Amino acid sequence: MSTAHTWLVTGSSRGIGLELVRQLLADPSNVVIAACRNPDGATALKALHESDAAKGELHVVGLDVSDEASIRGS
Repeated sequence: MSTAHTWLVTGSSRGIGLELVRQLLADPSNVVIAACRNPDGATALKALHESDAAKGELHVVGLDVSDEASIRGS
């Protein structure tokens, strides 16, 4: 039995962040909070969420780590 883990991944809409989300979602015990500047435009995350490869739980949130107001709002 796996222990549940919750992960916060910033920059998750592309590149290394997206691949990390993909790898984490392969484990059904993982909960992934995928943070990106524009969650409405994160088509790769949406496709990943709908794929059969995603076994874990995914939550997409808007977050710009360079903007203090965005950080406080998240």
